[in-house]
Amino acid sequence: MLGEIEIRVVSNEGTVASLRAGVVPETARIARRADPDDAARIELSGFGAEAQVVAETSGTRTVEAMRQGDASLRLVGGDEGGLITLSVIPDAPTMALLRLSLSRPVRRPGFIAPDGARARNDATLSTTGLPGWRAVAPTGCAASLRVRVRDHAGVERLFYRSFTEARSLSDLRDTVEAAIAAAGPDAEANMRVLADGAESPRLIVRRYDGALRRMADDQIGVDAPMLAALNSSGLAEATLEALNLMAPTIAAPLGVWRPGDAPARAVSSLAAIDGGPWLIVARVGGGLAFRPCATWFSGAPVASAPRFSAGYADASSAGARTARIQKLAMALSDTMSAPLSDDWPMIEAMLDAAAGLQVTASLDLTQALASAPSALCVLALRAAQDRLTARLDLDRAAPLFWPTVQVSDWMRGMARYGEDLRTRLASALSAQEAADLTSSQILRAAKAIVAMRPELAGHLAFASLDNGLPLLT
Repeated sequence: MLGEIEIRVVSNEGTVASLRAGVVPETARIARRADPDDAARIELSGFGAEAQVVAETSGTRTVEAMRQGDASLRLVGGDEGGLITLSVIPDAPTMALLRLSLSRPVRRPGFIAPDGARARNDATLSTTGLPGWRAVAPTGCAASLRVRVRDHAGVERLFYRSFTEARSLSDLRDTVEAAIAAAGPDAEANMRVLADGAESPRLIVRRYDGALRRMADDQIGVDAPMLAALNSSGLAEATLEALNLMAPTIAAPLGVWRPGDAPARAVSSLAAIDGGPWLIVARVGGGLAFRPCATWFSGAPVASAPRFSAGYADASSAGARTARIQKLAMALSDTMSAPLSDDWPMIEAMLDAAAGLQVTASLDLTQALASAPSALCVLALRAAQDRLTARLDLDRAAPLFWPTVQVSDWMRGMARYGEDLRTRLASALSAQEAADLTSSQILRAAKAIVAMRPELAGHLAFASLDNGLPLLT
């Protein structure tokens, strides 16, 4: 028979906790399967009671009578990825109602979108859109989620995640972003669910849902994927902003773009501020991300603002992206060699202005930092507490894996940071006071990094010893 028990934890102040549980006969069984037409079949047996059984899913409701403890229900329609609410309502008033939530049975491996609909064909989304998506396995079968990432040279990286029933993709976002970053700035991940000799359509995951494009007549356009993503998302608008890649303290708002607006927007007003190059950014919520684009103006005035040095300016006009990144890596090497370089605050200002993983990943500077690891170490040590997370998260934006940054790079980075800091402090303090304060600050910065990335403790301990500092503990 069906029943209910309640357990309460009681103190002098009253009930502090309670547990209510349904009771069913030991012989009770519930089986699920998907029919060939994808209808859901629910079989109940061994309940030993007369009852009404109600199954509901996605607006579909089926009612069947349970006779001698057995019942069979068939649900047609509704989302394949939805849940089924099953209620057993006994005819006898002395028995308790039983209500369960069951995942809908599935026949084929696949992906379920946030709205509960199955992806029937290959689907494309950005990494920011992964939350809400699920991989599903055929009922009663184990499955593997295969993630394949291919870099620009055609080298593939594969990893698998085993699961049964269903698996959320939201917890894979960091892993997929890191894999895409490691494969290069324009890589993508292809996902499939493999089970019982079958495979699902692909889920193609990229860094962006669409892109801004530089067009003729000093205009910036919205490409077709971006236009479709905005129109289908129901979002009200995208905010447009221009970041100056040579003078990163300069930024200019460009208003908003709304679905229904012309797909091109004039940005010639920027020429009155500075020739650039400018990075045009579209900021939008709702799990969407769009690739920025660059534009520039010949013969425009030069704004009176702090700017990158000549090496960085040369890199910005190098043409192909690979050449620009290589030249920026050389410029970063020169910055490492120059005492008290004014480029450090410029680099930090550029990364801060990007203000978001997707925009940061689009910067040539970010990609170049992966080829200049000692400069990357300087940036981590220089970072204020509220910027340190963003600096360490560069491994999700560029082909970088912090544990593989060599100890020698940390040694060089710590030496550069320490020398510059000590020189600045010596202008106001005695040599000994400057040295003591520098050592204290380096150790404080190193400990902050280790607190967030414990796997770097050994790297920073060796770097500290090499720079004549106490062992990091």
